[in-house]
Amino acid sequence: TITWCAVSFPSRRKIMTSSTQLANTYSKLTQTAQHLAQIAALSLQPIGKSTVVKVSTTSKWRQESGRLLTAPDSTEATQELIKAGVLKTESGLGNRISQAFIGLAIHDALRTETFEAIATAVQKVRPSSPTYYWTSDSSVLLERDMRIAFYRNDAATFTRLAQHADSYPLVMDPYDVELFNNLHPALQAF
Repeated sequence: TITWCAVSFPSRRKIMTSSTQLANTYSKLTQTAQHLAQIAALSLQPIGKSTVVKVSTTSKWRQESGRLLTAPDSTEATQELIKAGVLKTESGLGNRISQAFIGLAIHDALRTETFEAIATAVQKVRPSSPTYYWTSDSSVLLERDMRIAFYRNDAATFTRLAQHADSYPLVMDPYDVELFNNLHPALQAF
C-alpha cells in the first residue's frame, strides 16, 4: 500500500515577496540600526547593550555624526530593530538577530566594507575556544566562526572548522552570484 500525503510549498512569488519585504524592512532602518544588525548577525549569540557598544568601538565604526556608538544610541537603535522584527529579546541574555535577517545584514556589511572590521571585533570581544568544546554555546561559536571564514573566503579555516561541525551554517542567503563567483573553489562546493 502506498500512502500519499499532500505537501504544500510556498510559491516562488510568495518567496520573492517575502525576500523583498525583508530587504525593504532592512533598508528602512537607520544607519546605526543596520550597524547593530550587522554586529548581531556576525555574533549570532544573544548580545547585550554593553557588548554591542564594545564590539562597535573595537570595530572603529562611527555614526553619521562622526561619533563612536554610545549606550543611549545603542538603546534607541535596538528598540528600532526589535520593533522591525530584526532582533528578538532573549530573556536575561540580550537580543538575538532573527534568522531571516542574518544574510541581509552580512551582505550589507560586505557591501559597505565593514564586514572585516566587525568580524574581527566580534571575535576579539567574544572569543571562542580553539577546540569548540566544553562551552555551553560552542555550537553557536563554531557556526559563527565558520560563517566568518566563509565570507572571508578563507577555505583553509572553513575546512578546519568543518571538522568539528555536525552540519554547515546556512550561507549565501540571499544568493549573490558575484559573491559566489569570487569564492575559493573549495567554498563553492558548500
